[in-house]
Amino acid sequence: DGRSFVCALLDLEVGADCGIAIGRALRELCPALPVGFLTAAEDQRLLEEARKVGPVFCKATETDLALGWLETHYEDQLSVAAS
Repeated sequence: DGRSFVCALLDLEVGADCGIAIGRALRELCPALPVGFLTAAEDQRLLEEARKVGPVFCKATETDLALGWLETHYEDQLSVAAS
């Protein structure tokens, strides 16, 4: 149930599956859920498709940005809970 998550940071390449499908399934359960991707993929078509769902962070160079994205959503949730 996606409603218990603050956000989801998924790997684009999950074994034989695609993280985009997982992200879309989570969004179907909870449309407001922020979904992002962390990847080493270089396939531009895959990256463009993922960006339609949420931000895409490169594992090699943007891990700090991905962590910042997670922290922002967590802090936003804390602010809402405190209100």
